[in-house]
Amino acid sequence: MTEAPPPGGSQDAELISSLMAESAVRRIHAAYSQACDDGRFEALGTLFADDVELVVRGSVVARGREAACEWIAAAQPPERRGRHLVANTVIESSGPGTTVAVADFVFLAPGPDGGLVVATVGRYRDRFVAGDGASGRWMLARREMVMGR
Repeated sequence: MTEAPPPGGSQDAELISSLMAESAVRRIHAAYSQACDDGRFEALGTLFADDVELVVRGSVVARGREAACEWIAAAQPPERRGRHLVANTVIESSGPGTTVAVADFVFLAPGPDGGLVVATVGRYRDRFVAGDGASGRWMLARREMVMGR
């Protein structure tokens, strides 16, 4: 019978690092959705890397934190705001300081009767990077939005 390695080794450190990255990805997904839904576009900037890239339907629509926030604000005027729901997230570490995640999303928009209706479904393909400095905070470096899948 093979014994388990003693606790506290490099395997533990790798596991903790992986779990912290997964937690950060889920937090960013939720914070992004809530900021969009609430019209707090300046808050999105805190989630983005300086050189974030947004890709929609295969085309780059924004590069850089400010451009990304402006593009999202223009796409979400008050009369079109609803609810973003993110699910089925699969997270893969792709190296030190980089994590890739794929998640399905549903956007519920205001309907004619005042309720919310399904307006868009799709998939986010995201790349996250660990921030520099003491915080080591994870940030969204690239988001590709694939609609209808």
